[in-house]
Amino acid sequence: MKNLFIVILSLLTFWGCSSSSSKETPEPDITTLPQFDTTTPANQSYVRAVTNPGSSGSGSTGSAQVASTLTGKSGVCADQHGHAWSVSNPDPTLQSSDNKSQLGKYCGDSLKIYVSTVPNLERGKTYYIRPYATYGTNTVYGKTIQVRIDVALPSFPQPPYETAFPAIPEVTANQIKVGALIDNNGGADILQHGFVYLEGTSKDLLSEDGKFIAAGPSADYKSLRLGPYTGALPGPYNGTITGLKSNTNYKVWAFIANSGGIRFWSKPMIFRTL
Repeated sequence: MKNLFIVILSLLTFWGCSSSSSKETPEPDITTLPQFDTTTPANQSYVRAVTNPGSSGSGSTGSAQVASTLTGKSGVCADQHGHAWSVSNPDPTLQSSDNKSQLGKYCGDSLKIYVSTVPNLERGKTYYIRPYATYGTNTVYGKTIQVRIDVALPSFPQPPYETAFPAIPEVTANQIKVGALIDNNGGADILQHGFVYLEGTSKDLLSEDGKFIAAGPSADYKSLRLGPYTGALPGPYNGTITGLKSNTNYKVWAFIANSGGIRFWSKPMIFRTL
């Protein structure tokens, strides 16, 4: 009788453990999770702005704003997202990085453009910065970019206007095709280039010293990002801004960005759609 009781107790224990295990939610296959797009030009990470040591009260070190784009997926939430960075590891992970930003949870089925501020950057050092997002125990990573605070910015040709924008714009009711000319890359690869634009003529995107007023993406402006520039320099580029309203004024700024920051053509092009 005693042996029968032990057998029954063992079976109940086994059944309870099996039942509990069967109810556990398995970790998703990492390949099914939202990823960082490493091929589409518009979605590549780039340096939005750099603050050099000694400027704007930054003290003996500088900082950089790095923008990245995470794809979304309906019903799937990232527990955390941001950037990891290192001065010694060309492909930093959360475990091997010197530091990281933590921008919180993200749920959505659309592209998420986000910006991290990377502080305490020293002159003469190269920083490897990599976007990440965590889903439970899984982490997905994007492509690493390099940042140096002592790299010269890329540049457009000096005025006149026709030198920097040699192409004749093509304007229709809902789109504008426009081009620009890059003079040099400042000594570092161009990570992103394109145009930012704003509806109307009363607002500006640049302050008097040529810096971007908007620190991050907002509903006030949109951008056409064309990705890294790999052509010979000096060299032209062009793009078509779509989805515009008819019979409406638009301001358009050309921009180029390398590991030292972002450069805008100081004066906007102004167009009116048909």
